[in-house]
Amino acid sequence: VPKSTLKNWENEFKKWCPTLKGVVLIGDQETRQQIISDEIVTNNFDAIITSYEMVLKCGSTLKKFMWKY
Repeated sequence: VPKSTLKNWENEFKKWCPTLKGVVLIGDQETRQQIISDEIVTNNFDAIITSYEMVLKCGSTLKKFMWKY
């Protein structure tokens, strides 16, 4: 999603899909690495909410998953 709408998407997930765990992947390198190690690598999420820019920066990690949409 566009970076400016990340918070709105997070709020919409909480409102409309409260049983799904949405993880917001954004921030500086240290923050992203923390989110990746704590939430993504451990498969502790149902959906990742992020921007195109973050997909490019974290592509090597995100490529390891079989994504469904």
